[in-house]
Amino acid sequence: AYRTSGTEIVIEFSEGHGIKPEDRLRHHGIDIGAVTKVELTQDLSRVLVSVRLNSNANAIAREGSQFWIVRPALSLDNISGLDTILGAKYLSVRPGSPEAKRSTRFVGLETAPIS
Repeated sequence: AYRTSGTEIVIEFSEGHGIKPEDRLRHHGIDIGAVTKVELTQDLSRVLVSVRLNSNANAIAREGSQFWIVRPALSLDNISGLDTILGAKYLSVRPGSPEAKRSTRFVGLETAPIS
């Protein structure tokens, strides 16, 4: 069972790419939260994705955490997100520094950061 009594965060994206409520937030391949709501900004120009973190993942809610929507991508030197072709799309995160201030609002990345 998913523990969804943690912090709620909001991530702003330019595109939703099919993300919907109940899609998951993952880190290191495990679910650490779930999308609770997807809506447009008042001016209809951006997408706001609300995510409820699992209680044991509240440390993700820190300045510097980077979020992106995982979706299939193919380039000359990389193939990624193939699990989203048949399964649900999901969000992924690269946590900010443990010393960073807490935050609940983030601007999502349009593509995964380079490792």
